[in-house]
Amino acid sequence: MKKAAVAIVFLIFVSCATSTAGLVTSNTAIGDRKFTIVGPVKDKISWYTLDIGFIGLPLEEPPIEEFTQNLITQNNADALINIRYWNEKSVFLFITKNTFGLNAEAIKWEEIPVVTNPKTKK
Repeated sequence: MKKAAVAIVFLIFVSCATSTAGLVTSNTAIGDRKFTIVGPVKDKISWYTLDIGFIGLPLEEPPIEEFTQNLITQNNADALINIRYWNEKSVFLFITKNTFGLNAEAIKWEEIPVVTNPKTKK
């Protein structure tokens, strides 16, 4: 029992967790285009890296682009707006678990009617 307690205390002192957060207006330029809000989007994804001192080696590429495209596709949307994101790192000995979370609103572009200019007669 004493060895288990020492092991737990050791793991607590050699592990670490950090997080960051941010806010972005959209993942694409909106300009004056009209859109309809499809609904809220909320999800997170994780990946691992190998960290030895100051050297960090990714075990896989961070899947952020595929993650956001999947959220857009799953919600039958064209883009994301009002994006709130957070990134969390948990370090256990030499392995780091990276978690990326995203909260946003999915939007669909409104159809823009084609306006034809009437021909003027001379």
